[in-house]
Amino acid sequence: MPVRNSRLRFGTQRLRTANAAITLYPVWERDYKLYVDGTKVTEQNKNDVLNNGGSVKFEYDEANGKGILTLNNVNIDSADKYAINAETFGLLEIVLVGENKLRAEDICIVAKNLIFSGEGNVKIVSDGEYAFGTPAIDCHKGITVKGGNITAEGKSYAVWAENTINVDGGTLTLIATNANDDHAMAINSLADPIITINSDLLLMTDTNPNGAGAKVTDTSDKNTINAAKYVKVISKHLPIIYDLDGGKAGENRPAEHIYGTATVIPNPTRSGYTFAGWLVNDGTEAVKNLTLGAEDYTAAINLKATWKKKSSGGSSSSTYPVNIPSKPEHGTVTADPKTAGSGDTVTITTKPDSGYVLETITVTGKNGNELTITDKGGGKYTFIM
Repeated sequence: MPVRNSRLRFGTQRLRTANAAITLYPVWERDYKLYVDGTKVTEQNKNDVLNNGGSVKFEYDEANGKGILTLNNVNIDSADKYAINAETFGLLEIVLVGENKLRAEDICIVAKNLIFSGEGNVKIVSDGEYAFGTPAIDCHKGITVKGGNITAEGKSYAVWAENTINVDGGTLTLIATNANDDHAMAINSLADPIITINSDLLLMTDTNPNGAGAKVTDTSDKNTINAAKYVKVISKHLPIIYDLDGGKAGENRPAEHIYGTATVIPNPTRSGYTFAGWLVNDGTEAVKNLTLGAEDYTAAINLKATWKKKSSGGSSSSTYPVNIPSKPEHGTVTADPKTAGSGDTVTITTKPDSGYVLETITVTGKNGNELTITDKGGGKYTFIM
């Protein structure tokens, strides 16, 4: 039966009708103004934003005034304008779990203030082509990387950021993929400095979007960073991956190489075999008594041991002493190893006294012939017996 003379009094919680009084209990919820692949984040869907089993979850940290968006093995190929739209949201932290990929026809992620954290990976791609560029990430304020491995690719820009990009952990790779566009750049920013990193990280830049021959750059080198189509920030602590091929590791074998410091690799041993040298990163030249140069590597280092089977009598090739001056003037010279066989690599370490520099160093064979020396940097030289 219809109710007559009903009216709603705005500003109160009471609806009066001709027959009864009904008390209203309005429910308010926060308007997050955050969208993922075109879906608005709400209180109702925040635990499974895309309704696909929880690959995207959201929570609001009231105490710190930030939203936390967790990406867990998500693949978003967005026909919407943005894969993640937090343009009017505020501070957003994206936590990475597993392997994630975001792609959009326009800007992939737009935000005011952005943090990346976690231990997962994400590839962020913008396929847009416009006169003023379409970045993979457009951040009106700052970007901070605390963890995770982030790769951003855009045809004109990888990132547009009005404030400095701060990298405190994880890795960050930014690529402007249009190699033929003279105006393309990995980072489009007027900030100064453009990027900052902590002391355990290493910044590399290149004008080639493929990063071939990437060079290490000071973070204050604004002109070089502005011109780069490829920018990468990685840890200085580079893991060393060993393949001993049945051998036993040498004593005090290092687990990592720290960029900027030479690392000595002890020779392994194997019963019935003579160690023939290390193959470095699938190289073809085996090197004994290997020292990793202080600035020769910017990625994980793979070492494979090679061996020569001893003859049936168990004998091995002859070794010879490496003779150095017993009391060199104005400095010290040491050899490692002190005895070596034909084909072995010997490392010479020089250390001049204060106020002196090494002018020349010469190595001669037993017949007086001069041997070829390789300068490894940091006062270290190598030659082959």
